[in-house]
Amino acid sequence: MKKFLALLVLFLCSVSVFSQSNVTVAVTDSIYDVIDNAQIRGLCGPVSGAKPYTEKKILSLLEEILQNEKKLTDVEISVINEYIDRNSKAEEEKKLGTNFFKNEDFGTPVNMEFYYGANMELGAGIYNKSKYSKAGFDMTATVGLAGDIGKGLGFNIKGLFDLAMNPLTLDGDDYYIGKNWFDYIVTDDTGDNDTGDNDTGAAKTIKARTEDKYISSYSNNAWLPYTHIYSTSGKFGWINKLIPSSLGEWTQDVTFYANFYTEIRANFLNDKINLGFGRIQREWAAMDKNSSLVLNRTAVPFYGIDMTVDLFPWLSYSSITGSLENPNRPDIFTGKGDNHYPQSNTNSNVDYENDAYYWQNAFSASMVEINVKRLHLDFGTTVVFPKRFELGYLFPLSIYAEYQNHTGDFDNVAMFGDIKYTQPGIGSIWFSLFSDEINDFKTKPFSGTREMFAFQTGVKVVIPNVSFGTVSMRYTKIEPYCYTHHAINYTPYYNHYICENYTNNGIGLGSYLPPNTDEILLQVNIQQTPKIETSFVYQLTRHGAEYGTQQVSGSSYYSELDNKDRDNFKKYFLHDGAYNWIHAISFNGAYTNRQTKVPFRIYGSAGFVISYFTGIDQSLYVNDKYVSEGNMKKVDFNTPYSILDTDEYPFRLGPVLSIGVEIGKF
Repeated sequence: MKKFLALLVLFLCSVSVFSQSNVTVAVTDSIYDVIDNAQIRGLCGPVSGAKPYTEKKILSLLEEILQNEKKLTDVEISVINEYIDRNSKAEEEKKLGTNFFKNEDFGTPVNMEFYYGANMELGAGIYNKSKYSKAGFDMTATVGLAGDIGKGLGFNIKGLFDLAMNPLTLDGDDYYIGKNWFDYIVTDDTGDNDTGDNDTGAAKTIKARTEDKYISSYSNNAWLPYTHIYSTSGKFGWINKLIPSSLGEWTQDVTFYANFYTEIRANFLNDKINLGFGRIQREWAAMDKNSSLVLNRTAVPFYGIDMTVDLFPWLSYSSITGSLENPNRPDIFTGKGDNHYPQSNTNSNVDYENDAYYWQNAFSASMVEINVKRLHLDFGTTVVFPKRFELGYLFPLSIYAEYQNHTGDFDNVAMFGDIKYTQPGIGSIWFSLFSDEINDFKTKPFSGTREMFAFQTGVKVVIPNVSFGTVSMRYTKIEPYCYTHHAINYTPYYNHYICENYTNNGIGLGSYLPPNTDEILLQVNIQQTPKIETSFVYQLTRHGAEYGTQQVSGSSYYSELDNKDRDNFKKYFLHDGAYNWIHAISFNGAYTNRQTKVPFRIYGSAGFVISYFTGIDQSLYVNDKYVSEGNMKKVDFNTPYSILDTDEYPFRLGPVLSIGVEIGKF
């Protein structure tokens, strides 16, 4: 026992240089780009679309890719070999000071690693309108403990300590998100809800709850639009008042906070079954980098249990169930008036602007994948539901859309599917669909507001004789009210309103694009040398205004489609109000050197943004807020729009720059 404790102390006081085989590799690691490129070129077989993968799985794929050495450039071979060497588990290396030891008492090999790293990133946008010129920073220190127990079990505990500032711009504080779905609430003199099922005999009070609900709209201008993944979660302590009562919702000022990522993962039957539990970044059903409509790598991590089963080489199944977190975005907590969030009990002391009662959701998803020759198909279902022990959503083989019919229509259920064709050595083409709600197939899907879905089509082509060179182009469209859901106050076990939109910690689970948005994205990636990566990106996004005199309903995750006359609501993208057009062009690069005593990576981007709004004639504009009062929209897809340049909807342009440095383990 003393010998074991001595070894453990020695281990904790040192830093090893190898990573673990049974825990996963972060989905943001560039090694996934290598694997994706190799799959398009036919250099390795298909793998599950449920990421992240374990290091063991990635190493196996890289070995398979190297079997096609003649089809690889010298740079590509060097990149792959460097990754394999860095993560080698050869017994000789373990004996050369990587703190590997074997537990003879149980006959089970155990290896562990204490690691650390640091990251500093600066971003700044300099615009012709001073209101939008912002600068921010994110300084992170990471420490962790990871290890393997035997051949099939791994663990990782990582703490992240951050000093950051990311000031947002308040665009408007009057965005209308809908009326309460339930116009009145009946209470008795005890203060309890009384629906009539349990008559206490007490005097009844009917309280009208028809007030409008509003939120504020903020934009992040210190980084390129929709590109910066912030590592924030939970509440933050402002440095100028670092006491419990100073905890806030966003890093508007210099802020300190801590974040933790943990994972336990097991593999069975020669890695055919992969089972994990923890709080990690995940990515599902992505046909290209950052392209998922279901569970994107840009989503905030959450604690969950996930499973992937490779039933056959051509068939796999994945599922996940997790607990979502409370939001920390300022737009949810500020706005017009005192009635942003309705209370189901007029005598309740619940403060929905500051308490977590409004955000008590869980998330489940399941996915089937089929790979036949050059064709990939996947389909599945998701659900956001208030935290309760709902066996149908916890059971991996359940079809949530069908199961909800047995328990009542409470929850935010969606379905998705992807189809992708790959011509080895040339490229791939795909189509993705996320269906939040398609109410009536007889209606026109692009004008009926109750048709809430997202779709994407794209193509990715290999650049011949260029190391990991690809050109990709995709078009993504998120319809109004997609990813949203009306707040409910009649779900089992809860007697107050709960928001069920498709978000975690205030950030979208699916696409990084909000509702009522489309995007054209062109991207070129090249590995210049084994240490230098470069990319060029052009991005055009168009998004319905979330504030102002021509705000467009259904453009926010927090929009709630009013239940009166909703079948008559119409949507006319670009033709029913103000829309923000953003053209962004950027050059991005990274230099990585792991051969030095302290490994480091320098990365950055230089971009230019042009942002403006288009709008329609004010006399034609009708907000959906008034539709239930008998005023139908006066516009259609033929309604003209023009560029605006007002204080409310300004024209702005300017460079956006960022630079970052990582050292240690990254």
